[in-house]
Amino acid sequence: MRMTVRYRILQEAQIAALPAVDAGARGAVEEFLAHEAALLSTRDYVAWAALLCEDIRYVVPRRVARKRGRGEPEFEPAMAHFDDDVKTLAIRVKRLVESTALWAEDPPSRVRYHVSGLRVRRDPSGLLCAVYDVLIFRARGDKPDYDLISGQRQDLLRETSAGLRLASRVVLLDHTTIGAHNLSFMV
Repeated sequence: MRMTVRYRILQEAQIAALPAVDAGARGAVEEFLAHEAALLSTRDYVAWAALLCEDIRYVVPRRVARKRGRGEPEFEPAMAHFDDDVKTLAIRVKRLVESTALWAEDPPSRVRYHVSGLRVRRDPSGLLCAVYDVLIFRARGDKPDYDLISGQRQDLLRETSAGLRLASRVVLLDHTTIGAHNLSFMV
């Protein structure tokens, strides 16, 4: 039985074929991403959730190691680390903000998001398509070890009267096995 893929991964040729945006739109996307990273790094999850569209899809598919030439996908269509919509993201945010029994985040992780290699295009539906690399650093408690998570984000951003809002995010991790003890933070 073949599982339905609920996300779309853009290939490099598809990204390159989309029309580039002007400097104003690019600047707005850069500011949005910097603001989002700051909100997540300071654990202001309520303000971060306000940046999401009602129809958001937030997917972190599971990468698998496959031999070349077999035609098998590099990302598992039936399994994901995250596969959230606005309702499940609201539950995740509520848990991070209100729960006193969230042992994985007590004391809270210190997380920093590094964004680079940003390309901004206009997709056929008129949304802004931001493709960029992300490196996430996380330290917990007073332990000397830390987690580094690397990947590419493919975002669709909707222009609204309140500013840009995140309509879709697919995070393509470079890892097949994640060494972190948990993913109790936004990737």
